[in-house]
Amino acid sequence: MTAWKTFRIRDVAQIFDGPHATPQKTAEGPLYLSISSLKAGRFDLAESAHLSDRDLPRWTKRAAPQPGDTLFSYETRIGEAAYWGRDVPAALGRRMGILRPDLTRVDPRFLTYAYLGPQFQGVLRDKTIYGTTVNRFPIGEMPSWPIVLPSLAYQAKIAQILGSIDDLIENLQRQAEVLEEMSRAVYREWFVNFHYPRHEDVPQIDSGAGWFPQGWNVTSTGALIRERILEIGDGYRAKNSELTGDEDGLPFVRVGNVRRGRLSLDGCDRLPLSYRSMLKSKVSRAGDVVLSSKGTVGRLAYLGPRDPEVAYSPQVSYWRSLKPHELPSAYLYLWVQSDSFVKQTSATKGSTAMADYVNLTDQRRMSLVIPPVNLLAEFSTRVEPLLSGTSNARGRAEMLAKLRDLLLPRLVTGQIDVLQLDLDAVLEGAVA
Repeated sequence: MTAWKTFRIRDVAQIFDGPHATPQKTAEGPLYLSISSLKAGRFDLAESAHLSDRDLPRWTKRAAPQPGDTLFSYETRIGEAAYWGRDVPAALGRRMGILRPDLTRVDPRFLTYAYLGPQFQGVLRDKTIYGTTVNRFPIGEMPSWPIVLPSLAYQAKIAQILGSIDDLIENLQRQAEVLEEMSRAVYREWFVNFHYPRHEDVPQIDSGAGWFPQGWNVTSTGALIRERILEIGDGYRAKNSELTGDEDGLPFVRVGNVRRGRLSLDGCDRLPLSYRSMLKSKVSRAGDVVLSSKGTVGRLAYLGPRDPEVAYSPQVSYWRSLKPHELPSAYLYLWVQSDSFVKQTSATKGSTAMADYVNLTDQRRMSLVIPPVNLLAEFSTRVEPLLSGTSNARGRAEMLAKLRDLLLPRLVTGQIDVLQLDLDAVLEGAVA
């Protein structure tokens, strides 16, 4: 076992503070890294905005991230940090800072993991100033804070182990995004551009609601509900006294659990399993399309056959095909990502003093187009394997993230000797 020594941050890294203003953001261009994109030790770049090329030089004059930096938040989301390994134009957002490692003293990636570890997180808790509006820590005092490190070689081994897991997570997330984009591309080509198989043989007609191929049915969610083809509902209004932390209970899904096509059950409250029969349709089924309808409107998830059963909260709606041969779940899931659905949602979205919402009444009277049954069956055969692969990749990424979060505090404090760790065996057990 290697010796661990206490250093000051200034001994092993430089500290840079980001700009204290907000630039004009654009849809494309260099990345603008805000604290909202900093999640669980990683950057969710889907949450990031962009800077104009014109603003980038001015914004990076103070602090621009470089490969090997640790980026962290010093206000609001105290304790969050992520390793920056990309060599792309980017700028820090407000309330973010940089730790730039001295490569003779500290392994770059290990520095990020040490920041996320229990020793340094304890320092952050001690130094945090808790305000009435936001929490923050004094970044100017950070150079004098302690950090405990093993030898450089031992740091590199720990960083290799944890970095391998993070790389696998990123690859699986990228795989999931590619598969889902492939399914969206098939949907657009067939049902937006009308370039589906044998489309040349089908004339388009004026339906009164636009030009569509002959035989396609312009209808409404309300009509589909009356015909018992579709069910749209929301969740159970649980009392605090009904919710437990019992891991054997029924997960109670809120808006925060709906994440990029999948339900994440981390931190879920639970309802007693005895509630299952009482909740009836408010318990999930394979094929459900889950929509966040209050607060952050528009988050989506698609439930596959291997997803666990959950109970829905009032903040989420479920769209459930009752006759999948007439309305496949895959078609429904991709339709609620279409421009047609987004426009109708935007037109009916209301708001309160607290949050936006789309009520059930409006969800139950949207218009949509249903292609012929044989074409939908062909579409499902093509797309469902892609969505299943998406769900599997995201599920494996979640399991690996849990493994990484389990190993990190033990490795960066020396509780586990990295020289004795069989990573292949650990990974095999985690994703089996």
